[in-house]
Amino acid sequence: MRIAFIVNVFPLLSETFVLNQITGLIDRGHEVHIHAHHPGAQGKIHADVEKYKLLQRLSKIDRPPGSLGALMGACGTLLRHPGKANIILQAINFSGRGKVESLQTLCQARQFIDADYDIVLCHFGPNGAFAASLKEKRLISGKLLTVYHGYDITTYLKAHEAGVYNSLFATGDMFLPVSYRWKEKLIELGCPQDKIVVHRMGIDVDKFTFRNRDVAGSVVKLVTVGRLVEKKGIEFGVRAVAAHLDQNPGCRLEYKIAGDGPLLESLQRLVAELGREQEIRLLGWQDQAEIDALLDEADIFLGPSVTSKQGDQEGLPVVLMEALAKGLIVCATVHSGIPELIEDGVTGFLVPEFDVPALSDKLNYIIEHRDLWPDISGNGYDRVSSEYNIRSLNAGLEALFETALRAG
Repeated sequence: MRIAFIVNVFPLLSETFVLNQITGLIDRGHEVHIHAHHPGAQGKIHADVEKYKLLQRLSKIDRPPGSLGALMGACGTLLRHPGKANIILQAINFSGRGKVESLQTLCQARQFIDADYDIVLCHFGPNGAFAASLKEKRLISGKLLTVYHGYDITTYLKAHEAGVYNSLFATGDMFLPVSYRWKEKLIELGCPQDKIVVHRMGIDVDKFTFRNRDVAGSVVKLVTVGRLVEKKGIEFGVRAVAAHLDQNPGCRLEYKIAGDGPLLESLQRLVAELGREQEIRLLGWQDQAEIDALLDEADIFLGPSVTSKQGDQEGLPVVLMEALAKGLIVCATVHSGIPELIEDGVTGFLVPEFDVPALSDKLNYIIEHRDLWPDISGNGYDRVSSEYNIRSLNAGLEALFETALRAG
């Protein structure tokens, strides 16, 4: 199959779920092309980007040009694709109203016009809506599938008028929310239920070494990995750890936070105000090898995700899957699709969002009941191996592609 991925940014270290799908489909013999609205930041990139020479498969989607640029671009597109002149001319709204917008769309579509894809897989709803606008004008070919993750079905909806996805729902062939929580939301928005299939993001479990944590260890090691933004809830993790230490002065505990973002300075100030610089350390941005090492040495993964003031939510953080695959005890919040992975007292532990006392109490319970760790970590590993293994998920994704193509 010829498969197009349409994404916001590529390569992006925090979106290993996209990378895992791309490389998995290449391994399965498919021809994969990547179209991104923005190039990834310069600097360190995931090793698989180089291993699979993915930058050679990458095309940047042009930004919508101004009126004159749109007109010149449309003329250039006609000259480059004379065999598609009829389709190109039909795609232009000559009535005056909306003419500039249709010319801009045409300019953004030129890399797709002769591509003849079998499948167009869009990560995040706005990219699906973009592809749907091209498909309606016959400027892109292939079955259109859209993956919904989190912001695209929360804050994005608040910032746009009602019905922003209606055209996509009508034109798209299949919708792949990453959790049942988002499936329910899509149905609420009017997406045809028979077009929705929950398809989870996953990890290559075989790349992770499982280890039962040392229940007799004298120092309990906690870790959080994530971008320092509001929805990660790291402030509440810091406050809960500090509260636990205040209530248990004899407890030896280390809490390391890996990640960068706009809240770095405010979190540093909070740690200082709480007087816990010795126990709580903000490490800043870490590459994948450094993150792997942090997970290897830790006992407990803390994932205190919350709904932001703007309504932004997680999808289902891949790092939780990585933590389970390595045998960590995961303590997270009842947030978005997380309870579909973390079952309280079975595969990990859960507390309500924003609840510092509950999180502190749960940490105390986990530390005092280390005899539970082997069973909990074993259950967590079994859950991620059976339901979130990228190898079986990519086989399932391939089957979904085949189903879409058979539908005609």
